[in-house]
Amino acid sequence: MVPVITRRGVRSPYRRGTLPDGRPVLRKRVEPHHELTTPAGVAVDEAVLGDAEREGRVGVVVFRVRTEEELWAPLPRWRHGIPVNRGFGPQRGLRWGDLEPLPGAEGQLSLFDGGRQ
Repeated sequence: MVPVITRRGVRSPYRRGTLPDGRPVLRKRVEPHHELTTPAGVAVDEAVLGDAEREGRVGVVVFRVRTEEELWAPLPRWRHGIPVNRGFGPQRGLRWGDLEPLPGAEGQLSLFDGGRQ
């Protein structure tokens, strides 16, 4: 993964993972202060998108801390997203409405409700 330069140094908010159906993705945790405000959404580093494509990843999953939602979008949607540059290098942004629920998660049973839906 491409390290991301933050005010506190170099780190990467991205980690490798899979969708519930097994396809490989990148995962990103988004704290409220990392969200885009105009338009409301989230951005991903362009260099990270390039690495994800080379690794055969199908998209990026975002865990939105503010709402505790997990949403995702395939890589082509990110590539056509809004160009963003907030001083940390080029990024591509999507509005929250451009993301969707994780595929393959709809029919999963909860571990905490005894199997009832």
